[in-house]
Amino acid sequence: MGASTLTLGRWGCTTTCISMLSDYFGDYKSPEELASNVHNYTHDGLVLWWNFEFDGMKFDKRVRGSTNELLPEIRVALKDPDRGVLLQVNNGAHWVLAYSSKLFSSDIGVADPWVGKVVPCLKTYHNITGAAYFSRKTTLSPVVEAPPAIQTPSKKLIKSEDAPDIFYYNGKKKFKFPNWYTFVELGGNMHNVEVLPNFVVEPIESGKSIVSIKP
Repeated sequence: MGASTLTLGRWGCTTTCISMLSDYFGDYKSPEELASNVHNYTHDGLVLWWNFEFDGMKFDKRVRGSTNELLPEIRVALKDPDRGVLLQVNNGAHWVLAYSSKLFSSDIGVADPWVGKVVPCLKTYHNITGAAYFSRKTTLSPVVEAPPAIQTPSKKLIKSEDAPDIFYYNGKKKFKFPNWYTFVELGGNMHNVEVLPNFVVEPIESGKSIVSIKP
């Protein structure tokens, strides 16, 4: 495994459990594929947990303790479809993959790579001395923010060709000018086109002309 002299057949229980978990998370890596990566192990063949991260799963933490200390969080993890946990058993000499807390009443069912089947953990190995937690890595679609809305007047006041200026119309005020003018709804289909006669009285104030296009 890695650059060490350890073999999968003799020492590959942890690697095999990680392989099974990768299959559960939909990103299967075979034990041979994992073992061939020198970055997954120390020179002595010990697992470097944090390097076992793939597109579908990631390593969360490695914990140690007694059976009673570890069991509550193990049971919580087994209820979460987006979490997985490897258990260190047999006084630290072996690793199994937690499978279910419902198969064996108060015991925990584990997928045991040594025997190739699901067995009751505590009945078989008597204690749990550690755990390694993984979780599903979700790929979120990038959030695409809409561009800021362009602040434009709802209508434009277009003066006749003999007048040089075009004034902003805010949809509320009407202005007095010597000629008739057309208010055109921006982006519309010419509904609400309005003709403003010269008897409408409310002069535009100085500095209010903010639209500048040719008539």
